[in-house]
Amino acid sequence: MIQNKASGADWKQTSMFLRDLVAYATLAHRHGRGDFMFMGWQPHGAGEWTPTTSENRYRSGLMLSMVSQQGFLHLETQWKREKTLTTAGHVDLKLKNFWCLPVNSKVSYITPPIGGYTAHLSGCAAEFYKKPRPCIWMEDFACPGTRHSHDWNEQRRQKWLATFTSKGKPDWVCKVEVDVPDEKVWWYSFDKRNRASDEAPFRWGNCVYDRDTNRWEETTGREVRASRSVRMREKFRHWTTNPAEARYCIVLHNLPRTLGPHLKR
Repeated sequence: MIQNKASGADWKQTSMFLRDLVAYATLAHRHGRGDFMFMGWQPHGAGEWTPTTSENRYRSGLMLSMVSQQGFLHLETQWKREKTLTTAGHVDLKLKNFWCLPVNSKVSYITPPIGGYTAHLSGCAAEFYKKPRPCIWMEDFACPGTRHSHDWNEQRRQKWLATFTSKGKPDWVCKVEVDVPDEKVWWYSFDKRNRASDEAPFRWGNCVYDRDTNRWEETTGREVRASRSVRMREKFRHWTTNPAEARYCIVLHNLPRTLGPHLKR
């Protein structure tokens, strides 16, 4: 396969798996657990199951993760000061130990996990440098795809969001289902603008009449481009005037028209 730019038709077709992952992130944020998400993982390695093994408890093998802007900034500030991250070790276990801390509670993992791996040589485990790490697809916990209907078990398994505790069993956050209409899993942005006064500005050439100051103001090319860029980004947002629907999301305020609408976290 040769990497190249997507065709016009492909550009308009969103991957179902990508759409579902974004939906999972949105649902996790609604429960305050979306800063970091462990999506692909394993409760045990291939052939390592024992009667005491919990199929719903994260052990290792972080193969798919998602992180929010806030979660990434938190990791950035803690990476050089938090002892769970500063000592050497496998990064998947280090991240798990970090997010297990009570102060880092805005985290979750999905169970059954999404995805898996075939047999391969490992670059992080000495015992699998020369002989392949066994495939996990035949293990009972393996669950392909992102949807309930993708599960290859005859008894389809329910997806859950869980979160870590310092010791013992996980905390169960909620059941999650992404095979729903798109509007059920939209990421909402709170629109705080005063629509009554949000009328199209008067324009004359490269000048705009500012109703707040009652005078004409000249706009620069940079301001015009910035305003156009913001308007383009707005097209991809779903707006709400209900703060509860956008609890963890973007808030849009009124700002001077000469600069155009701006997004403020």
